[in-house]
Amino acid sequence: MIRLHRHQWIDVDQVGRIVTQRCSRCGTTRLRIRSAPPSERTLPMDSPHNPRALELARDALTAAIAGDADKAETALQAIADETGPDGTYSAILAWCDTLIDRLGLDTTGKLVIPGWLNAATGRMTGPADTPVTVVWAGRLITARANSDLDQYTALLDALPDDDLVVGEHVWELLSTVALMLCDVAGGTPRQSRGAYINGDDGYPWLTCGTCQEPLLLVEAGVRLSAMNAGVDTHTCAPGSRRPLTARETT
Repeated sequence: MIRLHRHQWIDVDQVGRIVTQRCSRCGTTRLRIRSAPPSERTLPMDSPHNPRALELARDALTAAIAGDADKAETALQAIADETGPDGTYSAILAWCDTLIDRLGLDTTGKLVIPGWLNAATGRMTGPADTPVTVVWAGRLITARANSDLDQYTALLDALPDDDLVVGEHVWELLSTVALMLCDVAGGTPRQSRGAYINGDDGYPWLTCGTCQEPLLLVEAGVRLSAMNAGVDTHTCAPGSRRPLTARETT
């Protein structure tokens, strides 16, 4: 089982919004940027650029997209063993950014909210009916898409001090990103250009920016070994504004 060490950060100094933190467990230090107004927020890397961590992150995601769970887990464990917690956090950020970039989400003036689709049953669900690891992964991705440093950091810090549990959450994030990127059967990445997520109609849907047709984003309930289609595609239908049923395309 994947085991990942977690830092326990303590603030030791602050100059303006730049905070120096030190891990009480191993003494590692890092710089953090305290929250800025939403218009100024960014999500900086918490560690120096680590080519090895990103190389292994690429290998893990490539294997996950191909449905090779053993190879993906080996690469993920190598990230933890060879690059430590900072390399793991860099990999997490890289996976989130890869997905967000591939989906082409335009979040300008919009709030990204995760919607939940159980891919095993084809039914929309809510976070209460979704595995906690999937909920964590979906919320982490949307926090990054929103450039919400507070939420992104809080989700990472909320992980318990248990290497196995942390490993399960990071594994679920990798599985979720791969699931949303690719149809395993054909190996073809899915794209939904010009789409964004909103919460109108009382439910968080992914909505086409052209025709306002809601699309489905997050698929849950399927492990990496049984991944199937990711983001549903559709053809714009002028005047259409209704929730899609699972797997339905127009």
